[in-house]
Amino acid sequence: MAKVIISKGGCPYKNTLDVLEYLSKDIKKSLKKKKPKTILIKPNLLSEKENKAANTDVRAVMAVVDFFNILGNFDFIVAENTTGGATRAFRNNHYYAKLEKYENVKLHSMRWDKFGKYFQIKTAYRKIKVGICETATKAKYIIDIAKIKSHNHAVATFTIKNMMGFCKRSARSKFHGTADPYVYHGIMKFLRAHHLFKTGAPLLNYNLIKLYNAIKPDLALIDGEYGMEGEGPGHGDAVKLGIAMGSMDALSIDLVAAKIMKLPKLPGYLQILKERESPNIKVIGVQVQEVARKFRLHHDYQDMDFPIILLKKLLRDR
Repeated sequence: MAKVIISKGGCPYKNTLDVLEYLSKDIKKSLKKKKPKTILIKPNLLSEKENKAANTDVRAVMAVVDFFNILGNFDFIVAENTTGGATRAFRNNHYYAKLEKYENVKLHSMRWDKFGKYFQIKTAYRKIKVGICETATKAKYIIDIAKIKSHNHAVATFTIKNMMGFCKRSARSKFHGTADPYVYHGIMKFLRAHHLFKTGAPLLNYNLIKLYNAIKPDLALIDGEYGMEGEGPGHGDAVKLGIAMGSMDALSIDLVAAKIMKLPKLPGYLQILKERESPNIKVIGVQVQEVARKFRLHHDYQDMDFPIILLKKLLRDR
């Protein structure tokens, strides 16, 4: 049974700490199995600017570090690959100021990382290989601290989608199934990509399934102090939820987060993964109905809605 913990009532630090304490036995078992010396933390710092709805609150990261420091002698790498620059994102979101007191915490931009592992995805043009940053592939223990947001291509983004940040920024347009570096340039490339937006949704969902198969977090957390609705993942409106969530299983926490957003239906990749893995989920702490609210989705939502049979066909094709 996969446990999903929801905590509410405190600040991001307290709520996250409460979630970790609920999961304490499971975390200790996983640490005993993995025996990591270094723990990799992947927040969601989508924006280089301070943005409480788009970016993981540094207090959630502090709660993780304080909790794991009690369990053992670990070093921590907080790694991000923000489009506008991870260094600026760390600075503007107070990561340097708040984390400098920890001698065992290092902030790392994956911009210049080498590739440690490749996996195959599909674009509208062809199949290509995408590299995962070496920082992630070398890590023995990964903690994913995501957000709960609407998304302009994937409907919504949670912990599985956040792992896409371990791929190079240059691969992200390809991930969405709409761009190819060898075809179309300038305005022609833009127009072609716009035309393919409606057909790109099944490809993105296919590629997210491939990402999930390639790399998973050992501990999945969501900083839900603020979510985002509307023009997510970066330009939407803040939604005050005041929660933190946690699970040892990324799929289970994402399925529960989708219920909290009251999505009209699951994004395609979550539908397929739910059918494939059939997780038996138990929600502990605050219950979904106590915090759920209908999130307004991106204005392009109808273009992201497609028959699930299209995604199943992509998965069958070799």
